[in-house]
Amino acid sequence: MKKLSLIVVACFMATLSWAQISKVKSAFYAIEGEKGNSAADVLEGKNYIDDAFKDPKTSNNNRMWLARAMVYSRVFNMRGNELLKDSAVKSGFKSGYSMMQFIKSTEKKSPDDIDVAALECATSFGVAFNESEELLGEKKYDDLLEYYKIIIFLYDEMVKIDTATINSLERQNIKRKFLVERYANLAMVSTNPAVKKEILQSLIDQGSNSTVVFDAMSKVYMEAGDTAGAERIIRLGMERAPGDNNMFQVLVNYFVSINKVDKLMEDVNKQIETNPDSKWYYTRAYLNEQGGKYDACIADYQKAVELDEFNYDAQFNLGLALMKYESKKFYDQMAKANAAKMKEINAGLSALFGRARTHLEKASENAAYGISDQINIYKALKQCAVEMGDKASADAYGAQVKNLESVK
Repeated sequence: MKKLSLIVVACFMATLSWAQISKVKSAFYAIEGEKGNSAADVLEGKNYIDDAFKDPKTSNNNRMWLARAMVYSRVFNMRGNELLKDSAVKSGFKSGYSMMQFIKSTEKKSPDDIDVAALECATSFGVAFNESEELLGEKKYDDLLEYYKIIIFLYDEMVKIDTATINSLERQNIKRKFLVERYANLAMVSTNPAVKKEILQSLIDQGSNSTVVFDAMSKVYMEAGDTAGAERIIRLGMERAPGDNNMFQVLVNYFVSINKVDKLMEDVNKQIETNPDSKWYYTRAYLNEQGGKYDACIADYQKAVELDEFNYDAQFNLGLALMKYESKKFYDQMAKANAAKMKEINAGLSALFGRARTHLEKASENAAYGISDQINIYKALKQCAVEMGDKASADAYGAQVKNLESVK
């Protein structure tokens, strides 16, 4: 009698388990095959998969995760339908999260499910990404951190299984670097310092060599008052990305922020010895300018533009440095000058402002400058023209300033 009772209990439990697993199958059936993909079908599939998701017996079943990913991607794509409006909240997130859980699951997966997931992964990525873009517009930055953990995971999975989708995303400038840097920037505006540090450290541990990631992490250390930690993380970034000018600029900014420019000069000189690039001369010029070594800064800005005439920042700064520092030498001579000497000084000044004007005109060609920078360039050009006695050009530059200020 006791044995019979055990058999009855076992059969009852098996029936319950089968009932829950059948809900997963029913969810698949509702959105596939002959039934089609109407809003009513998707709602039916959602109801089945929600039940399976809530039940402990199937809540972590890999087939349940796959069905849930598929159901909620369809909910997202049909969310404009009246039947699915109430079900659409975070449907992109649910689809992406479920697909991630299916991929991570260590349970044995059938070859058919693996093939289906390979096709559906891009869909789950797409709905999670599109939903995240809406939250970005709403500035829900903390919520977005969970989205980007999923989005980057699915992107990395697609790199292995779906080259066509990856190529399509790259044509839209959606690359892994873009996603990682977006994630890092979102972490930086997180209201939770511990979460911010954890996310950035995880990206570094995964092998990131992104300037944005290392710059953000160095700022986390700086906010905590750990300047040594900030320098250590920046130098790790330089090891990860040797020769990356942007990464080195993070180091420059760090030393400037702690007012230890002299300590940095040794690093810059080594870079110039091994790689005499325009950007390194520009960096050394900037450091010399910060240290009050104006002749050296002008010489390095000059070398920077000689090596690369399209180094617009160097052109801009050289023009301003000539106006601010080199002109002072002429003004200092004026107090002791006689009439003949004054004429010579004025001629030298005019030539100097003409030289500055040439560099500023080159800088003005840079279409990437924002309105504030453009205004500053044209104000400097106007001053050059005034000093040279060129009223027509001064008026033209002044008109440019007014036009730019009107749209600022």
